[in-house]
This record gives sequence, C-alpha cells and structure tokens, in this order.
Amino acid sequence: MKVKTVMNVVAVSCMVWLAGITGAFAQGSLTPPGTPEPTMKTLDQIEPRTPVSSTPYTINTPGSYYLTTNLTGVAGQVGITITADGVALDLNGYILEGVTNSSFGIRLSSGLWDNISIRNGSVCGWGSDGINAANAHNSLFVNLMVCSNSSRGLSIGDGCVVKECIVQKNGNEGILGGSQNLIVDCISRNNGYDGINMQNRNTIRNCRSDSNGGDGMQMYAENTVEDCTSGFNGGYGICTLQSSCCFVRNTCFGHSYAGIYVEGGYSRVEENHCFQNATGIDISDGNNIVIKNSCAGNTTTNYSIAAGNVIGEIVNAVGGAVVSNANSWANFSF
Repeated sequence: MKVKTVMNVVAVSCMVWLAGITGAFAQGSLTPPGTPEPTMKTLDQIEPRTPVSSTPYTINTPGSYYLTTNLTGVAGQVGITITADGVALDLNGYILEGVTNSSFGIRLSSGLWDNISIRNGSVCGWGSDGINAANAHNSLFVNLMVCSNSSRGLSIGDGCVVKECIVQKNGNEGILGGSQNLIVDCISRNNGYDGINMQNRNTIRNCRSDSNGGDGMQMYAENTVEDCTSGFNGGYGICTLQSSCCFVRNTCFGHSYAGIYVEGGYSRVEENHCFQNATGIDISDGNNIVIKNSCAGNTTTNYSIAAGNVIGEIVNAVGGAVVSNANSWANFSF
C-alpha cells in the first residue's frame, strides 16, 4: 500500500536525521584526565596577611599585617615595633591603646625604612609618641586617630603622605615631619605644642589646626600651605622661620601673635584672611610679595610689613570700599 511505503520512507529519514544529531553531539572519552585536585581556596589565599593579636609585637619581615582586635599595651614596652622595609600595617578599625608608663604605640627602629604603610585605626594613650615613624621615608599614613599620647602624636621622616588623620590631645607636637612630605585633609587640635611642625619643601593642604599650645603650623624653608584653617593656637597661626614659602587662601583667627608670620625673603602671601589676632599679617624681612589678602579686627594692627617688599595697595575698607580693576591686587583692611 502507498501508506505503508510513505511510513517506511519517513522512518528511514528520521533514523538518518537522528544519526546526524548523535554524531554532532559526541562527547569523546569518559576516562578522567588525571587525579582529581581540590578546587577550594586555602586560608592563606583568602587572607594572605599576617595577624597581629597581642603586644608587644615586632614586625621584622616585609609583608602585610593586620590587627585582629583591640590591643592594649604593656608598661615599659613598645606596642608594635617595625624593623623592615615594605611593611603594610592595617589597624583594621581597632584601637591600639597604651597603659601607664608604656612606651611608643608604634615605632620604627633605628635606621632608615622605606615603603611603610600604617592605616585605618586609633593609637591612643601611650607613654611616649603615638606613632614614631621619624625614620620612615616614602611612606603612607592614612585614616588614623592619634590621641592622648604623652609626647608627640605622629612623627614622620621625608617623602611621606599623611592623609585624613585626626591628631589631638597629645603632649607635644600633633604632627612632626622632615622634608618633602604631603599633609592633606588632616585635623590637629588641642596638642601641647605646635599643631603641625615641618622642615623644608613640604605641602600642607586643606588641613585644620586648632587650640594647640604652640603655633598652628610652623615650618622652615620652601613650604606651601594652601586652603588651611588655623584658629586659637597659643603662638602664630601659620609661620615660616626661614624663607621661600607660599601661603595661599588660608584663614587664621584668634591668635595671641600674628595670624601669618614670615621671616626671610622670597615668600608669597596671597588671598589669606586673618581676623581677631594680635596682628593680621606680619612680614619681618624684605623681598616677599603680599597681595590680595584681607585682615579684619586684629587688636594691634592688621598689617605689619617691613620695607623692601612688593605689596598690593592696602585699602581701608572700614565703612565700605569699591572693588575695581584698579585695586585688583589690593590687600584689604577693615
């Protein structure tokens, strides 16, 4: 019959089609290629850092270290001592806390150490400096609270970055540094001596120094201080004791001496606002440029500027003054 013939043709066609499909999806050998191996990560792969879970502790090998909990110091001992280059210490949000008669909170041993990183936590209540990294070069200090230590808060060497740190209620300087450092977005307040004290060729940017026993910010030669605030410190607001500094867009108020004080020559003092100090801006030597500043309500005088400087016209703005292109470089007094 024709129907049976057609069915046979269809059946044959399906077998051919299925054979083609089976060949297209052939899987190869089912023999395993070798001994099965573990696929899970080891603990070292998950947390490839060294835990620090007690004090005193010495780091003498380069690598990454982290606190596992709040740690308390021991009388007469340094909390954590670093004796190697290339150390990254993450306080991991915890507090490294000193006790009566303890030594430094964190200290770099004698010698010069490079590529040190300390971050993310608090170092408070130690019998000497909170963090003594005066031997650190090319190093990083970020997101630290350094408070209530008997001597300095944070001391650094050369070529370091200090960022987003709060340093307060320490017995001496809040932040003490050498040369070629960058201090940015920090607060130093209620320390026994200068809020920030630096040597040469440093940059201090967007920082605040308040109610310290000495100067708000003291430095020597070739430093830049910009967009900072200094208020109610026991000495000067911002001062240089040598030459060639640049003080731009700072605000200084409430000081027993000058808001800004400059010794030596070749400094630039521009667009600062000084009010309610003893003297607003005090320039004791020649060969400096003083332009576009404003001083108001200083008790002795708004400007005390030695001969031999380049000075924008001092416009007495008491009762009002008109600003025009003719006095665009002027210093204002009111």
